[in-house]
Amino acid sequence: MKKFRIVRDVSLLLFGGFLLFGAVTLVNMFGGNQDLEQRSEFSNARRVAELSVKREDWKAVVASNQKLIQQDPFNSHAWYAKATASFRITTEDREAVSALETAQADEQQITEAKAKLTESAKMARDNFVSCLDYVRYRNTARIYLASLESTLGNKPVAMNHLKEALEDGFYSRQYRIGNFQSLRNEDGFAELLAMESKNRALRPDMRKRPQVRRGN
Repeated sequence: MKKFRIVRDVSLLLFGGFLLFGAVTLVNMFGGNQDLEQRSEFSNARRVAELSVKREDWKAVVASNQKLIQQDPFNSHAWYAKATASFRITTEDREAVSALETAQADEQQITEAKAKLTESAKMARDNFVSCLDYVRYRNTARIYLASLESTLGNKPVAMNHLKEALEDGFYSRQYRIGNFQSLRNEDGFAELLAMESKNRALRPDMRKRPQVRRGN
């Protein structure tokens, strides 16, 4: 009788272990498939984003990077790519408004174009504000925000974005403060140029390197 109980207990243990193993296997299998599907979706969205940039299809760039953000809300590169693409859309919308005004188009057309510009500008602004959470893109986002606000006529806001970037040590050969022609007559612009020069002097990689003389 005792032997029977031992055999029964061992059998139950083996059977329980088999069921547990099967359950774990099923979970891993389905979980693995889900993980593969997510990776595939991520790869496809990234591929679409890269192709859209080459085609300068900025709306597609925004949409594809939004998918990447949905899969990874902390994907700083996707946030920045989405923001710069939305900035391009805003630029196109602003040029469309200027073209209609120059051509003295119908007032209704101009009103609709301005409404579209307001919408795209808000999208660009919101996306760049999201980039401020990431050190890698923080100051470049501020420069873009300054450019956006200056072209929309919000000069004090633009000046504030430039000041914040410079106070954070920003300097770039590509994004020069002197390029903001519409802000040159604003109070405090000279101080911003001085801050830029100071930041440049503090950057070892920006200092003039001594020329190396080579022998004949």
